[in-house]
Amino acid sequence: MSALIDEFKKDHSEIIDTLKEIKELGVLSEEGQAKLISAKESLLEHLRKEDELLYPVLKKEAEHNEKLNYYTTLTNKEILLITQQFQAQLMDLKISNLKKLQ
Repeated sequence: MSALIDEFKKDHSEIIDTLKEIKELGVLSEEGQAKLISAKESLLEHLRKEDELLYPVLKKEAEHNEKLNYYTTLTNKEILLITQQFQAQLMDLKISNLKKLQ
């Protein structure tokens, strides 16, 4: 499990670096858009690994650990909120890009 956590930490660091680079390029710039699209697959792969390898273990352990149950529940709520905010920003970005095409 330690190797998996190290892998997730490395992924998180790379994701943060990529997002910083996209911000520096400008998310609406051609370069920023290209970087964002290329980052999508690695981000989705990372999320898939978390869903398949990490969360089931945490969920099982949380059944017997009240503190872990509290934190996993809190984290799930935060992830849902972040996902909703991200989807809203993507929708705004798509609308903005469509307006540029008109």
